[in-house]
This record gives sequence, structure tokens and C-alpha cells, in this order.
Amino acid sequence: NKGYLVGKAQNAKTKEGVACEITLLDSTLKKFKVINTDKNGIYRVLLPSGKYTMKVKPLVKHYIRQEIEVEIKPAETTQKNINLLKKRMKFTFRNINFDFNKATIKPESYPVLDSLGMIMVQNPSIIVKISGHTDTRGSSRYNMRLSRRRAYAVKMYIVKHFNIPKSRIISRGYGESRPLVYPERTESDYAKNRRVEFEVLREMK
Repeated sequence: NKGYLVGKAQNAKTKEGVACEITLLDSTLKKFKVINTDKNGIYRVLLPSGKYTMKVKPLVKHYIRQEIEVEIKPAETTQKNINLLKKRMKFTFRNINFDFNKATIKPESYPVLDSLGMIMVQNPSIIVKISGHTDTRGSSRYNMRLSRRRAYAVKMYIVKHFNIPKSRIISRGYGESRPLVYPERTESDYAKNRRVEFEVLREMK
């Protein structure tokens, strides 16, 4: 009634391996075992079947500790890659869609927001910033207001669906003031500027 737990601890963006110390807690949250990955973040451990909490402590500077739940099944190999965040790491999303001229999130964007929610759950110590950006069409005042409302809508989706304290997410709207492409010449340029950014600011004290 034992199974293998295998995987790789890696940079969430580049997938480069990160050496870590992993403490495994059993279902009563008692320390069960401590293992170290190799220098490329690879690990493999044989465990009695059951549920465990993995407390992941990166051994490389600026990476953030993480907690993950995992279940080991008898005579099976469970693969669990650990996507680690770094302070100031930024993710840009162009596929978070809203109703035209509104801050109502379209249902096809929920999977992206759910992945952000899971990042917040697995990294319980992080404070993040969600920034809304628009293209340059429309008045700058209107765009500023719209981007604020949209960033706030993303924040509240994560707060409500994943039970995350509001204090862990700062939402800001920048309107058209920080374009990635300027001047915009094509529809693709406009689309690049309409985006939501998710940035890891720091760990809570």
C-alpha cells in the first residue's frame, strides 16, 4: 500500500529546475519526512498511501515557499510538478475577456482566473498586484475608469471563488497610460495593449 511521488520543482515561467527542501506532513499535519530535490529540482519518494501536505522551501534566493496538497494511491506513481514564483515575477494575460465597455468577465475567461486563484492558494504568503490596461481608443479618463473596474472585477472573482483575503490582492487600473505598443497600427497592436497583468509583489511578514 505504498506509492511513488515524483516531480520537478521549477520556475513557473521558464520551467527551469529549482533546488528545494520538501517537508511532507501526513493527514494529521505531523511531520512525516523531509526530502531534498536534486540541483535540477527533480525528486522521487516512496510513501505509504494517503493524503499529504508538501511544504516546499526553495534553496535558491528570491523564490517563494509553497504549500501543496497531494494524495498517494497504492501501487501508483503520482506526478506533481511544483511551479515556483519569484518576487516581482509578472504574468500578462490577453485572454481575460470582458463584455464590451463593461467590467463583466466573460465565462470563457474563468479557467484563466481559476489558475490565478490556485496560484494564490498554493502560495499562501504572497501579496499580488492585478493591473488593468486598455488600448488607446476612447477617452483617457473613460479608459482609466474602465481599467480600474476590470482589475477590481478580477480581484473580486479570486477573492470570492477561492476565499482569499482582500488584503492579499491590490488592484490598479492604468487605462491607456502604459501601452506595450505605441502607436497602435493594427488590430493586433490594440489587442496587445488590452491586457491584465498579475505581479507577485512580496511575501507577507
